[in-house]
Amino acid sequence: MKKIVDKPDLYDLLYMDVTEDIGMYKRILKDVKNILEFGAGSGRVTIPLAMDNHFIDAVDISSEMLQSLKNKIKNDKFLSSHINPILANMCTYTSNKKYDAIIIPLTSFNYLLTDHEQKQCLGSVKNNLLDNGFAIIELLSQNTFLDTNQSEDLAFIKRLKVDDSSYYDYYRKTILDLDNRKIYQRRLFKYYVNDNYISEEELEWKNRFVTIDDFEQLVNKVGLKIEQIYGNCNLEIYDSTSEDVFVKVRRK
Repeated sequence: MKKIVDKPDLYDLLYMDVTEDIGMYKRILKDVKNILEFGAGSGRVTIPLAMDNHFIDAVDISSEMLQSLKNKIKNDKFLSSHINPILANMCTYTSNKKYDAIIIPLTSFNYLLTDHEQKQCLGSVKNNLLDNGFAIIELLSQNTFLDTNQSEDLAFIKRLKVDDSSYYDYYRKTILDLDNRKIYQRRLFKYYVNDNYISEEELEWKNRFVTIDDFEQLVNKVGLKIEQIYGNCNLEIYDSTSEDVFVKVRRK
């Protein structure tokens, strides 16, 4: 079954209203020039940061998503000079240069489905950071999805407008498997033109949930340390009720 990252246009529609974290990254990175972004995708965070005069190496494993990013910036000399799309795996990526900051937005870290992959990714973060650099990694919280269920029904989430005459109705079913630290979703998109049903597409979504303690152990194993944990995009301190988790790490 295809994943949402195989459908950049649909991805952009789904996440077009997710903008709060962009302001947060701008705030945290205001004094940083050279940034490495893992899971850059089609440029949701990348492009706004570049517009603020940051230089970004935008790494993603999806050729479809990176092509979408390339298409968005190809006719803009400023953006093209500030964004370097790189097709690579964030678990193994190594650059000849070191970065002031590394970001992994929108829980892309949790797309890594094994302890080994997640540890590899954090090792890559450490290896690509300057000695005084830092990384911001967004993690899934157990509170992120409150619609977990064991039924077969898909719940309507929202309507995604394409243009004045067409839209998708988005449905999903979420299952949280705490024993195996996994979150599964079935995501169904029904496409309509002039309110007439045209087609539908079902995509899968899998993430590996980690607790703060799990993450801290992984971080320590690769030679990083946690500096701060934020519970929202206003940079308030994380607690057990937080729906967001942004972890700031540095080299030891």
